[in-house]
Amino acid sequence: MIIETVMTTINKNKTPHFAAAGVELFSDKSDRVEFYFYKDSITAENLLKTKKGVINITDSALHLVKSALIEPDFQVKKTPDKDGFYLSRACSYLQFNVNSTAEKKEKYSIEAEIVSRVILREYRGFNRASNLLVEAAVRASRIGISTSRKEVKEFLQKNKRIIIKTAGSREIECYHFLKDYLN
Repeated sequence: MIIETVMTTINKNKTPHFAAAGVELFSDKSDRVEFYFYKDSITAENLLKTKKGVINITDSALHLVKSALIEPDFQVKKTPDKDGFYLSRACSYLQFNVNSTAEKKEKYSIEAEIVSRVILREYRGFNRASNLLVEAAVRASRIGISTSRKEVKEFLQKNKRIIIKTAGSREIECYHFLKDYLN
């Protein structure tokens, strides 16, 4: 199964870098994960250099949306071993070491081993608004690749009623961030 996460890697200047990342968790070996990043991405560059990172499991659509679209300035804490950063508001996080990297056209396929699992709080899950906002962000991150800005705006407008009806204050903030980003 692929889950949407916020991945934290370490930049050259030792600051955290955030990226929305679909991560495949393997059921055959619970300590193995796989994910893909474009070769020219900062995340791929950081992973190739440091060979480690943190997968943040979050129930915040805003964290996922901003990680997909901008370079956010989230509150973080250092991992206990001081080798990485995790989101202060994460539900849990998984530290990993890269085992292998394979080139797949314009992306790298990266397989990693989980070396630490930390649960910070209960995962509350997503409501309908959160799911739609994350989907809109995934689409927005592909503007110019497989979709257009107009198509993403239409998706957000088509689902506005459901988002507003089921959203809490954080989802409303996320909705307005997306609208501003698309304009």
